Amino acid sequence: MLHFFRQIRHRLLAKSKFSRYFQYAFGEILLVVIGILIAIQVDNWNEERVRRTKIDQILFELLIELEGNIDRVEGKIRNYQVTDSLSYLVLNRQLTLEDYMKRDNHPRLYNIPDRFELAGLTQNAVDKLAVYRDKFPKEYQGILTHLNQVQGWAGMIELYNSQMIEFSKRYLYHLTDNYSWYGAKIERAANMDYLDYLLNDPYYTNTIKLYRIVAMGNHAMAMVTYRLYAILCYYEIANQLGLEERLGKFNVDTAISDVFLGRWKSADSDTEIEYTLWDGLLHKTTTTKTSTEKNRTLHVLSDKALKEGLLIRTGSWYKDPAVQYTTEIIKNDTLRIVSNTSEAVFYKIH
Repeated sequence: MLHFFRQIRHRLLAKSKFSRYFQYAFGEILLVVIGILIAIQVDNWNEERVRRTKIDQILFELLIELEGNIDRVEGKIRNYQVTDSLSYLVLNRQLTLEDYMKRDNHPRLYNIPDRFELAGLTQNAVDKLAVYRDKFPKEYQGILTHLNQVQGWAGMIELYNSQMIEFSKRYLYHLTDNYSWYGAKIERAANMDYLDYLLNDPYYTNTIKLYRIVAMGNHAMAMVTYRLYAILCYYEIANQLGLEERLGKFNVDTAISDVFLGRWKSADSDTEIEYTLWDGLLHKTTTTKTSTEKNRTLHVLSDKALKEGLLIRTGSWYKDPAVQYTTEIIKNDTLRIVSNTSEAVFYKIH
């Protein structure tokens, strides 16, 4: 081909047809430029394809990583749910000496203030993805939005991990320095000095109040919020990668949704509660004469919480440390919201 073009060029020059030669030369240059541009574009396409493939691989790794972190956090939240329920009984003076002396009590009942849950979250895939954040495909921007929220709450969990360790240390040091019975090799349910402390010492009650702020109000709430955004990020990734079989993996149990879904009317006021499903999560809206509280996620992980009578947060995990709310189902059509200061009964609107 090059030999052919050279022959044309030589014939034009030999005949002194300079204008046509320059036209030809310009065309030849243009062809070369176009060829270069095409080669660059093909190279860019190949580079983009390789980058896209790599990003998809890391996103799949992130999917697996989020799945493990969500499972890990759920276990910690369940443990806090137990401690939350036990501390509620303590603060509301619902336990007697006979209750503490029972041999089948949950072991957490005897050491509530030094119980904390360290959630060690992994982020290997997140670190890998950081290299490609500025070159993310436009349609994947929703993933980055959710991931930023996930990472923000992961940072909060790490912060509260440290706070809970410090809180527990201070409490144990206080017991060691001030109570001779602490550390005695006596079964706790039979250690009368210890049980008297649990029942009557104001330091213990005040510590429980503070514990509920730092443990439930901060640490557990950060885990709950992390879990919510991690699930949303998980579903966004699965949707973008076309992994339909993974959508719905963390949806609320039907045993819970069947009980809660629908509208509930207060027995003695104009208040209404409505439970709805959104992204597989159960949400609560409370409507009164003056306000509507929207989009409060019901943080229930399994129907086991209902069966065991554990505290089920329908709003914030913490308001006043001594006023913690629980939702109990008496019958399929009757909902009872109980705190230490009030009780409200709701009936399902059919």
